[in-house]
Order: sequence, then C-alpha cells, then structure tokens
Amino acid sequence: MSNIVKEFLNLFKIDTTAVFKTGERIVELMRERTEKGLDINKKPFKSYADTSAIPAAAIPSKFRQTFKQKGVLSFFVFNKKTWVRIEGGYRAYKQIVFKDNYDGGKVNLKAKGEMLNSLKVLSTANGKIKIGFADTKNEKIAGYVQAKRKFLGITQAEIESDVIIKKIIETGLKINSK
Repeated sequence: MSNIVKEFLNLFKIDTTAVFKTGERIVELMRERTEKGLDINKKPFKSYADTSAIPAAAIPSKFRQTFKQKGVLSFFVFNKKTWVRIEGGYRAYKQIVFKDNYDGGKVNLKAKGEMLNSLKVLSTANGKIKIGFADTKNEKIAGYVQAKRKFLGITQAEIESDVIIKKIIETGLKINSK
C-alpha cells in the first residue's frame, strides 16, 4: 500500500459505536420488512402450503381438542411414527397455535417471534458488521425458512433510503486532525 493511500485512510476515524448502531438498525429494518410479509426484494412471501403433515407429538396437547373440534386433523403412520395431516396447512395450524401472531394469515415468519427476536449484531470487528442468530436453534430454523422465503439481508437501496442510518454515519465518521 502506498504512503498516499495510507495517509488518505488515516484521515478518517469511524466510531465503533456508530458501526454497532448501524448494525442494530439493519437488524431492525430486516425485522420490520419481514413482519410486513415482504422478502428482501420487497415482494410478498410465498403463501403457506394448503396441506401440512407434522408428527402428532408436535401438536401441543392444549390445542389438540381445538383441532379435533374444527375437524382439520387426519392421522396416518409413516416410518413407524404417527403423523397428523392438517387440512388448511400451516395457515390453519398457525391460526390455532399461534393466534396472537396469526395476522389474518399473512406470511410474516413470526409464529412465536423467537427466530426474528434472536437476530442480532454478532460483531463489528474492523468496521465490518456481522449479523446472525443468538443461538443455534434459531439459526437452524432461519436456514430452513431462508431456503423457502428470502428474508435475510438488506439491499443497498434500503440502507441509502434510511434516514436513521444516514444520521448514524454522519455522526460516526470523523476526520482525524493531526
């Protein structure tokens, strides 16, 4: 690296707090967009499947009666395990089990809210922001979800249009004085 380039790079100082705050804002923007039911390209998420099969043990016992009353369950055995087919698919399942986050059936990747809430800034070493999940359970769930519905990431346009990020950058980029 030439002396001119080194001198230019030394002109600026980036406040590490500003880098971290920028990362937190990016996480917030991803959560907000996802909760609106939009993917990284601002398109609505693919709708839930009309049929769904899950292990019978996965249906919380306190909801089994509700499922039975609605007549949305049918049982079958596969690989020596009892499975439940839910008529109406995951949409019907979410409406009963996660009714507080049902949101009229809109796909918002928020059943219990654990996955999105565990998304955080993992590090800001060398001015680079690394965003990920606080635990491996939610990281695995997010990987499965991301394969079907692209929600992780942020576009350049989202960053450039966000007034909060602009303000953080303006206050966090300082000119070094000699």
